[in-house]
Amino acid sequence: MFVIRTRRIPFLTSRPGKWLALFIISFVAFGTIFPYTALGKFVGMAPLPAGFWVIVILITITYLFLVDAAKVFFYKICNYDWRRKIGVNP
Repeated sequence: MFVIRTRRIPFLTSRPGKWLALFIISFVAFGTIFPYTALGKFVGMAPLPAGFWVIVILITITYLFLVDAAKVFFYKICNYDWRRKIGVNP
């Protein structure tokens, strides 16, 4: 979500809105913590093993790198400019 929303480098040159960041971080935190709670156990959830989290982090880093590389390809190689498409002067 944070990577594809901007042409710039996420979190370094382009920061997300506070509500977008708060909502997504809260959602991820809730989903991560919920299986470890009594209510999570009550509804049949089980905590995931540590190896799973290592794989999730590696997949996430790879995904972010590939999406950013695809953005560079799309905007620089294809020379796409949304302003020209809708008729706004750059």
